[in-house]
Amino acid sequence: MAINSQYGKPGFTAEDDSFDVELFAHIDPKPWTEYFPVAASQTLAANTVVGLSGGNLVIANTSTVKPCGILVHAITTGAGQTAQGAIYRAGHFNKAALVWDASFSTDALKLAAFRDEAIMAGTTILVS
Repeated sequence: MAINSQYGKPGFTAEDDSFDVELFAHIDPKPWTEYFPVAASQTLAANTVVGLSGGNLVIANTSTVKPCGILVHAITTGAGQTAQGAIYRAGHFNKAALVWDASFSTDALKLAAFRDEAIMAGTTILVS
């Protein structure tokens, strides 16, 4: 149950166990989203760090799929089904609130995930 906090931002009661950690670490840069295709037979959780493979959203990793955004909502597609997924292309995110591939095994890798110059050309994502 959402309530107002003393700071003018939404607060949460103990009943809201789906929000263990705040998603946004700061209000700048302002978040914005863009849609990309999701291929068939995919299950992606909300707040997953994603990249593109074959033009479709997949979980990003440190070797073959570079991060390009953070998935806004969970998406599941069945066999033969495709979907459009909204991803954050800008924002300042709390690394503990994001869903990472196991290859992002250290805080240093997570903090550096969106620092690649080729990635930064299309995004303004900060992670802390």
